Amino acid sequence: MVNKFYFSVIFLVSYTSVYSQHNLVQAGSVSMATGNASVAQINAWSAFNNPSAVCFDSISSFGMSYENRYQIKGLSRGTIALNFLSEKTAITIASSYFGSAVYYDARLGIGFNRKLDKNVSAGVQLNYLNTQIKAYGNAATVVPELSLFFKTAKKISFGIHTFNPLGAKFKENPNSQIASFISVGADYKISKFTNIYLAYSFGNYQNGSIKTGLSYQIADNMKLYLGLDSNPFLFAFGVDFMLNKKMHLQIAAQYHNYLGYQISPGFMGGF
Repeated sequence: MVNKFYFSVIFLVSYTSVYSQHNLVQAGSVSMATGNASVAQINAWSAFNNPSAVCFDSISSFGMSYENRYQIKGLSRGTIALNFLSEKTAITIASSYFGSAVYYDARLGIGFNRKLDKNVSAGVQLNYLNTQIKAYGNAATVVPELSLFFKTAKKISFGIHTFNPLGAKFKENPNSQIASFISVGADYKISKFTNIYLAYSFGNYQNGSIKTGLSYQIADNMKLYLGLDSNPFLFAFGVDFMLNKKMHLQIAAQYHNYLGYQISPGFMGGF
């Protein structure tokens, strides 16, 4: 029992450090429910997970979600995504807030994405990052991210997404290191009702992680999700209630063997 307690404390401290460095850029209840295997998914949360994928969405979209990580207030995160879609281009806006009044990280990203041909799109997004520790002040910088999306067939798509490829640092602390990472993944549509997601990501703050997910539409207005993330090992699940053709209410959860559950309700819609 004592060993388990100390392991939980050590893991939680290291997890908070990594998470607060913006390397868990994946956002949205669907991403959480599919084990964060979201780099090749197309939905409102692509503004975080792979902005160039928005070019292949059918309508402009928005999303809002809240993550309660292990019932600890200081690890809560709120996110908002907003995507404006035209025939060949998409403007993406991604905003998130993590932490509390004592310590927080905030992010605001604006991206431009364009179809290069009928099967390929690319995008660049600039993110303003602001970190504040109440006792020490705040630091801010601008971090780029790049993304590619390939739709090789009606049933298969691939995504590549890199965050902070230039290794940007906070100007106030040149010795600081903001997380850099790259994710690659695929979405395979097995049937009209079932999709499989697979992704691999790695970066300077985290060793490689294999992520896999599954979605299954069990009714006209309901979809179920399952997922696994290998580092740290997490089991994920969720449900999507389709309120109408454009509006979705989503609830997702991930389970860690030592720390327990983290819950994410969310809302996604089109316009």
